[in-house]
Amino acid sequence: MKKLRTTLIVVSIIYIVLTIFFLLNDETLFNTFNLIKLIDYLQLWILVSLVLLAGLMLAGSLYVSSLHRQNKKLEGDYNAVKARLYDIEEERKLEIENRRREEEETEQKLEAFNKSLRSKDQPGSGKEDSSSQL
Repeated sequence: MKKLRTTLIVVSIIYIVLTIFFLLNDETLFNTFNLIKLIDYLQLWILVSLVLLAGLMLAGSLYVSSLHRQNKKLEGDYNAVKARLYDIEEERKLEIENRRREEEETEQKLEAFNKSLRSKDQPGSGKEDSSSQL
């Protein structure tokens, strides 16, 4: 689409330069080359300029609409990536929270186990060895 638009712009610029040249030198050209007979083709010349102008406008609007479509597609992809990233972050947060909770439970179990070992090792805890009483 961009190549078509660029080509139409170049052709239009050449066309406008030729038109300006003919308008500025109309008397000299008409008298020198006897172009009076070609005045009938002026209507065709104007019609061609209108077609070029319409082509430029159409190519420009098609180019802009294709850019809008691409932009919408990229925005959709961006939103999908953001949503996926948010999901990954939430999963990661839950995973970290679960690990922290498991570590706390493990620490509590170890602390309880260590307390029970310390209470068995202390004399007079009520649980003495039966062989020492005999």
